[in-house]
This record gives sequence, C-alpha cells and structure tokens, in this order.
Amino acid sequence: MTLKPLLSRLLVVLMISMAGIALAAPTQKHDAKADAKAAKTEANESGKAMEMPKAEVPGEVLLAPGADVKFPDESPSGGSDVATEAVDPNPNSKKEEGGPMHSAIKWILFIVLILFVGVLLQLNNVIGLLGEVSGKAAVNWGKWNPRIMLIFMLGFLFATIWEMDHDSQWFLPESAAEHGKDIDYMFDMTTWFILIVFFITQFALFYFPYKYRHNPEKRAYFYAHNDKLEIIWTVIPAIALAVMITGGLKVWNAITAPPPPGTQNIEVYAFQFGWKARYPGVDKELGKHNFRLINGENDLGVDWTDGKSHDDIITQEIHLPVNVLVNFKYRAKDVIHSAYMPYFRSQINVVPGVPTNFWLKPTITTSEMREILQKKGRKNAAVWDYYMFCNKICGSAHYNMKIKMVVETQAEYDKWLNAQKATYVSMNEPEAPAAPAETTPAPADSTKKDKKIALLN
Repeated sequence: MTLKPLLSRLLVVLMISMAGIALAAPTQKHDAKADAKAAKTEANESGKAMEMPKAEVPGEVLLAPGADVKFPDESPSGGSDVATEAVDPNPNSKKEEGGPMHSAIKWILFIVLILFVGVLLQLNNVIGLLGEVSGKAAVNWGKWNPRIMLIFMLGFLFATIWEMDHDSQWFLPESAAEHGKDIDYMFDMTTWFILIVFFITQFALFYFPYKYRHNPEKRAYFYAHNDKLEIIWTVIPAIALAVMITGGLKVWNAITAPPPPGTQNIEVYAFQFGWKARYPGVDKELGKHNFRLINGENDLGVDWTDGKSHDDIITQEIHLPVNVLVNFKYRAKDVIHSAYMPYFRSQINVVPGVPTNFWLKPTITTSEMREILQKKGRKNAAVWDYYMFCNKICGSAHYNMKIKMVVETQAEYDKWLNAQKATYVSMNEPEAPAAPAETTPAPADSTKKDKKIALLN
C-alpha cells in the first residue's frame, strides 16, 4: 500500500467524524430550545386554565394554581368517583427524559466514537508507513509503551481504591448473629491478604516492562532457573492458604456441630416457591412428619396421629427472640433449595430427603438493624426487614422465594407466639353455625280490617 491512498482514506474518516459531530451538536441545541419553549408555552396555558372567574355561587372557593383539590364527600380510601390531585403549573418540569431524538443522539455519538477509533488505527498505520518510507521509526514504541503501561497502572490502581471506597456503602453491616463475627473476621483477613498480594503483583506486572524496556545498547540476561525462588513462591502461598483454611474449618465445625442442649427447634420447610415454619407448642417438641402424608391439605407432611404434633404451630413468618439460641431444621418438598440469610451470615442447602440443620444466636433486633442501616444512609431503612431467601436457582419463580424474619425481644416474641393458634386445633374446629336468616313479618291485610269494622257498624 502506497502513502497516498492511505492518507486519502484517513482524510475521508476525519471528514465523516466531523460530520457526525456537527450533526450531533446542533440537534442537542435545537432540542433544548424547543423543550424550553414548549415548557414555557404549556406553563402559561396551564396557568390560564387554572384562573377561575369570581365565584357567583355562595360557598364557592377560588383555588390558586398548584393547590390540592379536595371535596368534603371524598373518603380517604378514594370513595369519590373523581380522582383529584395537585395540578403542576409547569407540566414539563417532570417530563421524562428520552424519546426518539434522545436515542438518535446516542447512536450518533456511538458512531462518532467508532469512527474516532478508526482514525486512531489509520493514524497508527500512517506512522508505521512513514517509518518504512523514511527508513527510521517515526515513534519509538520501545520507549513509549512502558510509559503508557505505567500510566495505565496508576489509573487502574486508583480506580480500584476509588471503587472500594465508593461502593463500601453497599457492604453488609455488622453481623446480626453471634457466629457471624468469626465469619466477618475471616472475610476481612482474606480480603486484606488478597489486596496486598494484588497490589504487589500488579505493580510488578507494569513496572518490570518499564524497568527492562528495550535498549539497543543493552543485552538481556538469560536467567533459566532458580530453585530458591521456586521454593519461596511455593511455600509462602501454601502456608497462607493452610492458615486460612484451618481457621475456616474451625469456624465451620463450630457452627455445624450439634446445637447445645435446650436450644429451641424451628422447622423450616422449603417448596416451590416459598417457605413455611413450624414451631413446637407447649411441650417444646415438634411432632413427627412423613413425606408420604404430603397432600393438598398437609403441605408439610405432618403426622397428625402423633400427639406431639397437636400443639405445633405452622406460620408464614419466622419470629426469633434476640440473644436466644435457635436451631433451624430444614426440609424440602421438591428440589434442592438453599436457605440464605445474609445478615446472619448463614447459608445451607435444603435437600429433599436429607434433613439439614443450622443453629445460631441472633444478637440484633429488627428495630436495631433499621437504625444501623439509617446511619449508613440506606434508603427505606425505616421499613426494612430480615428475610430468608432461596439461593439456588430452583425454578421460574425462584427470584421471589423468601420469608420474612422478625428478631424481637423475648417479651415481644412470647406475645406473638401466644397469639398463634395450634394448627391441629384450627383444622379441627367445628364450623360456626350459620346465622338464622332474618324474616320480615308479612304486612297485615287492610281489607280484612275494613270488613270487620263494617260488620260492627
């Protein structure tokens, strides 16, 4: 390829790029003016529409533009047939962004960006061709590439630090369960260890090309092997991993061991796509269950012939007393689910036919966690709640498989539990007799009364 066709192609690409920029800029300016003019016009029209003549009917009230319109016979629940709301004097103030023009501008800018990249590529070809023609490299890439890599390294590491600081608001707050403190400690130690290794290796990765950049006056040293270095970078990671794994196994064995005696048992039952909880009654023991008993009226397969199940309570929410050990006994009906409670640092598979359990001690009530989240600036923290989620893709409605959890004081928990009725009792309660239908006495026959009066006369 000769130099002349390449320069011509570069000129064409530059002209197309400039044309794209010229098309994008006036369009944005024109749209801004048009929107401003339309907003002003509609605001004036809405203001005129809201101007009302002097009231001629006694009791009529004149309203200023933008005022709330309410009628006395309207109920708060919306009983009126006429929906009323505040009138915005400037309807365009809340105009949604976007539209065909906005989309077209985006496409134009995207095309301009692609053309700009093409210009850079063609420019690189031109520089290379100039070097071939002149017999001398136009750009010493052996000198500039390492410098560009250093600049990229600084930007990349700075962006990493900024991202960690900026998105730290989305990190989970302190653990709401006692064992979660150990898990958080392991997570923090692992994260810091990996970050140290990350920054060291990334610095070495970009610094060494700069330090050993091409120099025609120097010759590279051939370094084939070093047993000492091999041992160092094999033994140190092995020791670090062994320490982390040992600590993790210690915590895992502690939280998956059999619960201490006296721990309250709560059965959690998973199915597509929801959860149910079963609490023991006064006897503090859960009744037996059998998967063969599962049917439309007995979702959990509870054995109602077992007397211990007669005071069991099946609920659609999980309530936990704070600072009290609770053991979750998990069962599944259909497919593998996973009980995931991020704020309690707990997750365990729920497998059909293979009961699993996980015990914990909640340490932060729902109201206390809401205050913590409010201090972190979390939106809607005032109405936030704990939830148990399914963390296995178990079907089409997996995304919505969750159950609300409430952590409260012992007094609040006892009050809630005492208000629940045993499921067996509810199932066997006799239906309330239907109220007798009200009968209206037939009106007296006035013709008979008139006849009686006539006979007496």
